Amino acid sequence: MVFYHEDEADERSFPPKALAAWHVWYDTTADTPCIAICSTSQGDEMCKGCGRTFDEVQHWPEMSPVEKRHLAAHHAGGHGLALWPLCRPGA
Repeated sequence: MVFYHEDEADERSFPPKALAAWHVWYDTTADTPCIAICSTSQGDEMCKGCGRTFDEVQHWPEMSPVEKRHLAAHHAGGHGLALWPLCRPGA
């Protein structure tokens, strides 16, 4: 990805060793942007805590690590999951 200046990569295209290394790194990161004040449980379509939509919160456990990172990049303007709650519009 870095060599080709890409922001995203298809995990199916990773060589096995690269994918394994990526999963080792991913396991050291936060799995969710949740800050334990989920407003979707109160009926909001978008959580005031993490910025995910109701559907994203509901489907998060079934998402692959790559899908989660893609969603994090989308919500955080490319800053990733670690800064997601701090990078949301209005945060």
